[in-house]
Amino acid sequence: MSYYSLAPMIKQSKGMFKWLKPIADNYAKAVGHRQYGLRYDDLLIEETPEMQKDVRYLSPIIEEIEQSEKERQAWDSADVKVQNQ
Repeated sequence: MSYYSLAPMIKQSKGMFKWLKPIADNYAKAVGHRQYGLRYDDLLIEETPEMQKDVRYLSPIIEEIEQSEKERQAWDSADVKVQNQ
């Protein structure tokens, strides 16, 4: 899937860049995804065919990680009783 971008044209035009940069910065702050270390590319729509393919590929891996986290939590919360000899 290809996307059209105005970014190269805006970066080449100094006047347009100076005018749009504060607006873009304020928008990025308002959205808040950069606070978590995310960029726009990290927020792709999951319903696209490419993302569905990736989600199907990653599903078994995610399930395995979730299972190991559950096991780790079970071991961390286990009560150990010491018998006096």
